[in-house]
Amino acid sequence: MLLTTYIVNTHKMVCLDFSENGFTEIPIVHDGVTQLNLSDNKITKLTKGCFPSGLQEINLSYNKITKLPKGCFPHGLQELWLSANKITSLTQGCFPSGLQILYVNANKITSLTPKCFPFGLQKLYLGGNGITELPLFLLELRHLDVFFRGNNPIENIHPLVDQWLEKLDEG
Repeated sequence: MLLTTYIVNTHKMVCLDFSENGFTEIPIVHDGVTQLNLSDNKITKLTKGCFPSGLQEINLSYNKITKLPKGCFPHGLQELWLSANKITSLTQGCFPSGLQILYVNANKITSLTPKCFPFGLQKLYLGGNGITELPLFLLELRHLDVFFRGNNPIENIHPLVDQWLEKLDEG
């Protein structure tokens, strides 16, 4: 009962921390909340419209999420934590266009799909997946200043991407 009252009254809160609660679904969160921490729960599924439009930061790390449906995240989202889930692929349109920081390390991602990342992305953490190739389309991420890709079995890097990564790592 206390948790239900807490959720109902979220219109007065800016930051909510629902980590380590054993949630299996996204709780109802009203507009006005800008930061939502749902890390270390048992959430397996995201659906379109499950988050309020005003969220700027969401932490869904350490859950059991496998898929990211198109349009499930609010358009104004700037920072998204999805580390240590069971995500297998990233598809076009699964992230909002204004996203700036993305953590998808320690998942089960094996390949990258063209246009899966928003063009304005500034920081990307992809370490600890099963990615074997860094394709040419990564050069479209012109605003990227951090690209962590360690602990992946990368076998194939396009030569132009390799040059770009050297400059990025230097600077």
